[in-house]
Amino acid sequence: MYDEMIFGWFGAKAKVMPLKEQLISKALPTGKLPLDELLSRAEKAVPQGTLMQVRMPDKVERGTPEGAVEFRLSGSFDPGNGNVKVWLDQYSGKVVGKLDPRVNSGLMYQTWYLPLHTGSFGGLFTKILYAIGGLTPSILMFTGIYMWWYKKKNKNKRKQKIDSRAVA
Repeated sequence: MYDEMIFGWFGAKAKVMPLKEQLISKALPTGKLPLDELLSRAEKAVPQGTLMQVRMPDKVERGTPEGAVEFRLSGSFDPGNGNVKVWLDQYSGKVVGKLDPRVNSGLMYQTWYLPLHTGSFGGLFTKILYAIGGLTPSILMFTGIYMWWYKKKNKNKRKQKIDSRAVA
């Protein structure tokens, strides 16, 4: 929500998606194609891509069109969750939508948002770095409390020494 508002200030979009009307499957009497056939067609649409995810369309109510199958493939500079998306008609196998960061410039933010947020883009080193960064506020809180307690304890000792000298 905030990212959409901020990007809107600059006349840009935070999310790029094909129109929902475009991402539908048109029923054919031959029936749906097998998933492996759809997969091979998706791989042809993204030649150097590696399959990362397959998302089947939601169940639809009677009278509404079925959605297309979404394939997420890893292309160049992919942080790990599939930055190239291809939608295929379940019946004909035709590509009905495709988003590629090399073609659609607005995808750069959308591609890196989750991996940067979770630290999943750089392997174990990045995850450890993110864990240390996440623990830093707690460490600072405990060291701050310790410093306050230590100064308070020493202040009381000095006060007692001054009081004992005044009495003697």
